[in-house]
Parts: sequence; structure tokens; C-alpha cells
Amino acid sequence: MKRKFINVTKKYIEDLAPTDFCVELIQPAWETVNIYGTYEEYEETLKPYTIEQRYLLAMHWLGAEVANGGFQQFLSNSTAIVWEDAYKGYQAIGSEKLAYLIEELIKIYGTVIPFDREERVNILESFSKKKLEEIDTLTDLYYEIEETEWRKVTLWVKANSEKFLIQAEINDYGN
Repeated sequence: MKRKFINVTKKYIEDLAPTDFCVELIQPAWETVNIYGTYEEYEETLKPYTIEQRYLLAMHWLGAEVANGGFQQFLSNSTAIVWEDAYKGYQAIGSEKLAYLIEELIKIYGTVIPFDREERVNILESFSKKKLEEIDTLTDLYYEIEETEWRKVTLWVKANSEKFLIQAEINDYGN
């Protein structure tokens, strides 16, 4: 794969459209953070990034998985290791609605959602049809609010632009 160099500056961030998904801001983390191993490995690979970059990455991962197959898919994949960071990200951007969805998932689990994929999946597979339907309802709510709530992400990124400045070589998916 061809690589390209990015230089995310304050000017770049200021020029983001209100509906921008800020992908280049997290692509270096997307390519280097380990979501497939243990929580300790995940934490270790996040060290080069700011807490804001961490939250943005987690909100992206959650959004990508939910868009691809709902919260059940998110929870059954290794990606759900980011759930707590996504939740804190939603709180940081002031999205009570998106944070609420995570709070409801925690209630359905009856405990904190495990970071360990096997443990999380075992619990998910033990859920009654009613609990799975509750998760699907949360997915539907996510689809209804995600686009408007994402605008808060872009505003938050702009307000905290110094936390997202990055120079890195990344994969060039355009070529």
C-alpha cells in the first residue's frame, strides 16, 4: 500500500466542515492502536496519543461497528474494547444522547461491559431475546441521532485543536 505524509495543523482543523468525520486526525492511531489483544496492550499502544485523540478514535470505532451491524456486532467484536473511551468521548463532546445509549448498554449487561472479548461475547450470547431486542432498540436510536450528534464531535475537535495536531505517515487509501 502506498503511504502519504499528513501534517494536521490548527488551520486544517479550523477549516473542517461541521459534518466532517475527522478521519485524518485519527488515522495514525487507527493504524497503530491494538484493539485485538488485551486491555493492557490496548492501553500501551495508546500512549503516544492525547486523551482527546483516544476518545475520537474510540468514537470512530464504535460508530464504524454500529453502522456495519448494530450494537450487537460492536459488542461481539474485538472493537468493543474501546467502549469506555467512546463513552467518555461522548461525555467530553457534550452528547448526553450518545452517552445515554452506552449507559443503557451497561444496564443491559448488568455490570460494566467487559473489555475482554470472550467474556463480553459469552454474556451477550446468554442474553434473552428481550435483552437482545433492547440492544437492537438502542441501535435504532443510535442511527436516528448519530448524524446530528456527530456535529458536536467536530465542534469539540475545533475547540481543542491543539490536542489533535499530528504529523505522521499513514496509508493512502485514495490510491
